[in-house]
Amino acid sequence: MFNLVNEKDKYLIVCKSLKGLSGLTHKAYKIDLRQFCDFMNQRDCFDKNELNSYINMLHNQYKPKSAKRKIACVKAFYRYMEIEDIIEFNPFHKIILKYKEPLKLPRTIPLNCIQDMLTYAYKQHSIAVTNYQKEVTLRNIVVIELLFSTGMRVSEISHLKLSAVNLGDNTIRIFCKGSKERIMCISNNLNKTISSYLKICS
Repeated sequence: MFNLVNEKDKYLIVCKSLKGLSGLTHKAYKIDLRQFCDFMNQRDCFDKNELNSYINMLHNQYKPKSAKRKIACVKAFYRYMEIEDIIEFNPFHKIILKYKEPLKLPRTIPLNCIQDMLTYAYKQHSIAVTNYQKEVTLRNIVVIELLFSTGMRVSEISHLKLSAVNLGDNTIRIFCKGSKERIMCISNNLNKTISSYLKICS
């Protein structure tokens, strides 16, 4: 029977000398593997059942991201022992790993912040003197209005072509990822703003 702690120490030396890990990553490996060895210290074997017990413990005590990292570290350790013929069979081959990632809702900009941005943009346009200033400030208004009123991505607005804008029926054709297409409606006020911007640019 191999000594898990000794093999862990040898593996850490390999990680430091051959894998070129950063200091922080190597430190994380060291902590994770020490934790794993402490868990296995009082156990007679290191088979599938014991590994599943350890994995379940991690999921119960740590956030998904931390548990996932710790499991990946132990899995890499077992892979090393398998390659070096320290173990005859790698029990990870019979373990189905599932990670329950928490559902993260997208962060939204508070309404008052949006209002402040629009107020500032319109104010800058109202005090613009030169044609260049008027063009730039009006362009900024169009971009901000499109972002908040249609939900378009920044990349979609930056690649927006004039041919995709139909001011006659207040719509904009957007080409999305995967060659998909969707049509967004715009308000009459935004229609007028876009028209004003196009007149300045022409």
